[in-house]
Amino acid sequence: MSLIPTYKKGISKNNAIEKRLTNIKFISNLPRENLAYKINECQLLFDYYKNKNEIISIQYPGKESNTRPWDFRPKLRLANNKYLNDLSFQNIWDCLFNIYNDNTVNLDSKEHLLKLLACELYRIAFMIDYEFIPANKDYILYHVQTGVEEEFISNYDFYIYKPNYKIIEELEKHFPTILDVSWESFFVYNDLLAMNEDCKYFFNKLSQTNDKKEATSYIKSGTGRINTMLTHIHILSVILGESPLTGLLKSFANQRGVAPLTIKDCNKFLSEYMY
Repeated sequence: MSLIPTYKKGISKNNAIEKRLTNIKFISNLPRENLAYKINECQLLFDYYKNKNEIISIQYPGKESNTRPWDFRPKLRLANNKYLNDLSFQNIWDCLFNIYNDNTVNLDSKEHLLKLLACELYRIAFMIDYEFIPANKDYILYHVQTGVEEEFISNYDFYIYKPNYKIIEELEKHFPTILDVSWESFFVYNDLLAMNEDCKYFFNKLSQTNDKKEATSYIKSGTGRINTMLTHIHILSVILGESPLTGLLKSFANQRGVAPLTIKDCNKFLSEYMY
């Protein structure tokens, strides 16, 4: 089953960097006047992310906005009009283990399904098949504290994530939902988390150096989106016994909160799904 391209040194990260920078610029230029975390926050609504009565937006400013002003978090409104509790990376990792520990699915099927899940995370990491949205697009800004909606026209381009429905349909055969939400929403949520990581690390380096080229080079190396998604894949590889736990723990210790699977091991882990 050919679902993702084999990683190629000097090409795969290059193919993603322009899209990553475009989305960082979009986020950095959202209107922020008179906004403050927990005092006056906005949700930016995306028409593209409405599935099975689930609606995903980004809510900003985030809790780190005092030091990282572009910080935001995904918000998922459920069919009952309530919001899913904000997910941490630990919540996401826990659900990966829960799938493996589900005794209603045989081991071979679970291995296949978890590798399909890894393939979609790989697509998110390298922004494969994202749709270009040109500037001057209408969006809706929802003011959380007042309940007021207003139209917002962005002057900046954006790349919108489009999940691979071939993968989703296969996952749904055995697990109709994950964390009680649709697979589509789960993957979109991860994409938005990854985008926030890009914004965070790009801003950090830019504020330190005042050099956009250096900040670009910093995230192009893998910092942010790529390392976050490859960490999820590393955990899946450990769950399936294809990577040692000691290697994962050592990577976490050395890289301060992320433990990306090496490209060589990633290509090996997902080889049967690569073209």
